[in-house]
Amino acid sequence: MKTTRTSIAIIGCLFIGAVAISIAFKRQTSSHSTTDTSTTATSIIDTATADTATAVARARIAEASSLYAAAEADDIAATRKTINDILAAARKEVSGKTDAATQPFRGFGNATSCAAMGAKDKLCGGHELQDHIRRSLEPATGLLTSTREKILVQIASARQNSMARVNDYRKETLQFARDAGMSPNELDTGLPAIGEMAKTLDHSVDQTISAGIGVSLEVIFIRSTITILVSVLEPAIATAAGTAGAAGTACVADGPFPIGKIIGATIAVGGTAWTAKEIWQAIDEINRLPGKIEGLLNEQIDSLDKAATGAIDQLEEGYRPLFAPVL
Repeated sequence: MKTTRTSIAIIGCLFIGAVAISIAFKRQTSSHSTTDTSTTATSIIDTATADTATAVARARIAEASSLYAAAEADDIAATRKTINDILAAARKEVSGKTDAATQPFRGFGNATSCAAMGAKDKLCGGHELQDHIRRSLEPATGLLTSTREKILVQIASARQNSMARVNDYRKETLQFARDAGMSPNELDTGLPAIGEMAKTLDHSVDQTISAGIGVSLEVIFIRSTITILVSVLEPAIATAAGTAGAAGTACVADGPFPIGKIIGATIAVGGTAWTAKEIWQAIDEINRLPGKIEGLLNEQIDSLDKAATGAIDQLEEGYRPLFAPVL
C-alpha cells in the first residue's frame, strides 16, 4: 500500500513538471513569434515611408520643373518681343537718319566742296574727305550704336535671368532629394554638371554676339559709304587735282583747298580754270546716295536682327533641357 502511494506521488510530480515545461515552452515560442512579427512590420513601414518620400519628392520636382520651364519660356518670349520692338523702331528712323547724313554731299556746292577735299587729300596725302564723310554719317551710325546697345541689354538680362532660374531650380531639386533622404547621385542627371553646361552655353552665346552685334557694323557701314561717295566723286577729284598742278599743291599745303569762284561751268582752282562737268555728272549719283545709304543701314540692322535672334535661340534651346524633371 505504501508503495502504491509513493508511485502515485512520483507520477503526480512528473505530470506537474511536464505541464510547467510545456507552458514555459509555449511562452518562449510566443515571445519569438511576436518579435519576428514586429521586425517584419517595422521593415514594411520603413519601405512604405521611403516610397512615399520618393513619391513626394518626385511630385515636388515635377511641379518645380513645370513652373521654372514656364517662367523661362515667358521670359524668352518677352525678350524676343522687346528686341523686335527695338528693331522696328530703328527701321522707322532709317530714312530720316540717312537723309540727314547725306545732306552735306548733295547739291552742286556740297559736291564741289567734297571734290575739293578729295583733291586736296590726293595732292597732300591727307584724309579730310573721309573725315568729313564720317562726321556726316554720325546720325546714321548713332542709330546703329544705340540699337545695338539696347539689344545687348535685353540679351544680357535674359542670360542673367536664365542662369539665376536654373540655379534656383537646381537648389530646390537638391533640397527635395535631401528631404526624401535621397543622395543627389540618385537623380537622373548630375545636377552639379548643370553649372558647367550653363557656362558652355554662355560661351556659345558670346561668340554669336561678338560675331554679329559688334562695333564692326558701324565700321562696315562707314567704309561702304566712303567707297560709294569717293567712287562717284573720283573723276571730279582727279580732274581738280590735275588742273591744280603744282600751284594747287602749294596753295593747299597751308590751308583749305581754294575753290575760287564758280563761273558758268568752270571753277577757279589755284588760279587755273577747272571745268566742272564731272561735278554735274556726279550730281545724279549723289542724289541717289540717300537710297543707297539707306540700304546699307538696313543691312546692318538686319545683321543685328539675325545675331540677336541667333543668341536668343541658343538661350532658349540650351536652357530648356536644364529645367526637365530629374527624378
